[in-house]
Amino acid sequence: MKFLRDVRRSIRNRALLILLMALVIGAHLQMAGSARGQSPQWAVAYATYLGGSDQELFDMCDLTVDAEGNVYFTAGTNSVDFPITSGAYQSAFGGGFADVVVVKLDSTGAVIYSTYLGGSGDDRGAGIAADS
Repeated sequence: MKFLRDVRRSIRNRALLILLMALVIGAHLQMAGSARGQSPQWAVAYATYLGGSDQELFDMCDLTVDAEGNVYFTAGTNSVDFPITSGAYQSAFGGGFADVVVVKLDSTGAVIYSTYLGGSGDDRGAGIAADS
């Protein structure tokens, strides 16, 4: 029974992140179309998933896209094994219910940077922005 519950949780987490990536792609295409004075054309350029072995909390997330097509997003995680990149600002889960993760993906969906942000409490990332 525990195995099935774990499988369902894993599938739900991955499905949520795939949905998030589809929204990121749509946002990127919408921004690109608007910048050229065109109506946005929605198409899937890539789909990917990212997460650890526990829950990824997308009810507390945000995303943005820069001029080069890099995607930046925040989300919450309960996962102590979320894939964090070498040289990250915070490489270990801080404790409490959830930590924020901040992730940068390139225009193909490859992870450029990923870090935890959080301490011993319930940490949430409500927004993210990128400037020139």
